[in-house]
Parts: sequence; C-alpha cells; structure tokens
Amino acid sequence: MSAPGPPALRMDANRCPRCDTLSYPGLMGYPRCHRCHEQLRQCRYCAHQTDGLCTAPTEARGALREEEGRPYCAAFESRLTAATPVGRWLRPLDDRSRLGVLAGLVALCVVLVLAVAMRNEALPAQIEPDGATVPVLDGRARADFAVTTDPRRVAALTIRLGAEAARYYVVEGLEPELTPTGDGGPPSWRLRAGAERVLRLRLDLVPRPGTPARVPLVLSLQDAAGGEVAQGQTTLVCPPDAS
Repeated sequence: MSAPGPPALRMDANRCPRCDTLSYPGLMGYPRCHRCHEQLRQCRYCAHQTDGLCTAPTEARGALREEEGRPYCAAFESRLTAATPVGRWLRPLDDRSRLGVLAGLVALCVVLVLAVAMRNEALPAQIEPDGATVPVLDGRARADFAVTTDPRRVAALTIRLGAEAARYYVVEGLEPELTPTGDGGPPSWRLRAGAERVLRLRLDLVPRPGTPARVPLVLSLQDAAGGEVAQGQTTLVCPPDAS
C-alpha cells in the first residue's frame, strides 16, 4: 500500500453570488468577480450584516469606505468565503512573483525576436578544402571540400572548377552527384534545392598527359549572374611519372 501524499493546500476564495464563480484574493481585479465584475467587498456581503443591520462593534468599523459606489468598513469579513483545494500552480502570485513572471516573459519574447531575425539573416557562403595539398596516387587524386551555404538560397548557386585544374585534369567522379550546367566553360554543377547547410563534396580527378607537378585546384561558388560569392583552393601534387 502506497503512503498517502501530502495534504492538498486549501485556500479561501470568494464565491460570487451573481454568477457562482470563485475569485481568489491576490488575483488581478480582486475584490471584483473576474467573470461578471460584481464588487465582492461591500456591506451586503459582510458576515457582520444581519437583516440590513451591522453587528460589528462600533470601534472596529472606523470610517465608512466606498469602492465603486459600494460601501464597506474596516471590520468587513466576507460571508462569501469558500475554502477550496488548490495545487501549487493555482496559487495566486504576489507582486514580486508577478514581476518575476513578467520579466521572464519579456526575456522570452526578446529571445524569440532575435531567433527570428537571425533565421532571416543571410548566412555567409564559403568553400574550405580538407587539406593544403592533394596528392595524385595510383593515377588519380581525391579532393574533399566543405561547402557552406544558406539552404534558403542554395538553388541559385553553382560550383565551378577552376580553369587551370580543368586544363590539366579530368573530373572522373563527383559526390554527391550534382547536375552539370553544360554552359561550355570549365566543369560546373548546380546545387540542389533544400541542400544541407554544410555539403561535403568529393572530387575524383585524373591527370592528363603532361600535367605539371603542382596545379592549383580552385572551386568557386557562383550566383545566378555568374558572380563569385566564395572560393576554396588547394594544390594538386602530381609525381612526374603519374601523368
């Protein structure tokens, strides 16, 4: 048999005589009913009121007060009180707690606004080779690049092989497979729409006869108008007997 849990917290609430809704001291708008706005602090709802006469000691009453045209005195004790069980999350907040909650909400709004602004900001594009040199081994070279783009603008970008590398090397393979532009210049490929933020690109190249020992391998990222937005470079190192 499981042990009984802690007793539920009970808190006094005022039950509105007009709409039967419970209103808790400390909540915004109290002592008005938060539903129908009936003024709950007035002589007619006082426990000392009997048949229209106040039975509270005269010295306890003090000067008669008025709120929204409804009279009450310092001896007011509500007869509308109803003790109700409440959990920790339904307790009314004091002024200090309200300020803390308000500050937290403002901070959350600021974070959300900054997150949206950063999401809408264009991300810088770049191409980075994995190493400063790429050796030709067994008659071919394998070059790896990290292509960083903004996924929302990637469909308008192409990757182009530098003219000197295209002159001395044949592109044997490309991973992932991309669509060639076929524009008649050095080999170039269109990036796929919806590509990831960082694309791992691998080029397999075979040297042509008479290839120099060192050839710059340049990859450029170009926009729809052919303008260069990023460039990455490494060096292809070819042994004399590999070409």
